[in-house]
Amino acid sequence: MISAGEQAPAILAWLRAREDLLADLALALTACESPTDDVQALEAIAELIREELESLDYKCCAYQPAASGARHMIASPRGCRWERYQLMVGHLDTVWPIGTLASMPAKRSAGSVWGPGVFDMKGGIAQMLFALRALKCLELEPTIVPVLFLNTDEETGSCESWPHLRGLARDAQRAFILEPAVGSRGALKTARMGVGYFNIEVHGIGAHSGLDPQRGVSAVHELTNLVGQILRFADPPELTINVGVIHGGTRHNVTAEHAYAQLEVRALRNEHMPVLQTRLSSLKTTDRRARVSISGQWDRPALERTPRNEHLWTLARGQARALGFELEQATVGGASDGNLTSTLCPTLDGLGSVGEGAHASSEHILVEHMPARAALLAQLLLSDDVADAQRAA
Repeated sequence: MISAGEQAPAILAWLRAREDLLADLALALTACESPTDDVQALEAIAELIREELESLDYKCCAYQPAASGARHMIASPRGCRWERYQLMVGHLDTVWPIGTLASMPAKRSAGSVWGPGVFDMKGGIAQMLFALRALKCLELEPTIVPVLFLNTDEETGSCESWPHLRGLARDAQRAFILEPAVGSRGALKTARMGVGYFNIEVHGIGAHSGLDPQRGVSAVHELTNLVGQILRFADPPELTINVGVIHGGTRHNVTAEHAYAQLEVRALRNEHMPVLQTRLSSLKTTDRRARVSISGQWDRPALERTPRNEHLWTLARGQARALGFELEQATVGGASDGNLTSTLCPTLDGLGSVGEGAHASSEHILVEHMPARAALLAQLLLSDDVADAQRAA
């Protein structure tokens, strides 16, 4: 029996002795391409992970979303009772199409594992599997049941998987998100911006720009004015607005009858979201003959540093020190499933791999950090320090 004082170094030593096996698993998962829109590919990688989990005496089942046909995976220790459980949340899908391996091969080189999806987030899944393997081999059993949820549509917004994840997160003690870490020091993501998408559509009056300019009302001119107003609503870094698409008009000598813009907005605080939405809804054209319509919504809330999330961060920092390294925290603009679970249970994000190049041809993870990251997750799973976090909700 391993004593409490020996637990952290024992887990880390076990994982460091198997660093090559850990890297090899990340490589094998990366070599199994799994874009969001390919059901067969997603089933193939799910089968690889299912085999690993079943060797750890975990029982797997699946949810079937109506549209894509790809199955989301849920797994828990065989025979356990879900009276108290904690979530490990990740995704099987990547942004890379089938065939990417031809130009971006999965490989180990110079202390790294390279390939499409290795950083986001197959390296994190490999670390999670080895964290569970370490607990099993060292006969260390968490008092809070670890439940794994891996979806197949995170890269396209988790639209079909969110109802399933919401049902799990509502009663969970906490959620650990296996998204990649930030920077070479492996900072955790303790704040993420919420994201929304809005369309601005302007209807003007078409006319010949030379023969009848007074009759026309340019939707393009009105939209240009509105975009200027919208950009003044931004307050970086708290609130950012990106006008990603603008389109309008038909010919250079025709007063534009129609124009539209597509916006992406991001906010660090949930309280900013209804304020911006109200401002967008109140936009007016300069010419009363033109009409403006606003559509869209906030897609994900912000992951904020709430008291219960701060409690989890403090717990993780202490566990990292027990493992011999200092842990940092970071704020990022990108959203994840952690934005969603944070509204329902204490959430800690960025527990995946250390590396860089998410969604880029330079995507890779650093092998030397993998044992410590897996050990950190194992230590967090073993901790029963959740009461304060739940009271802070």
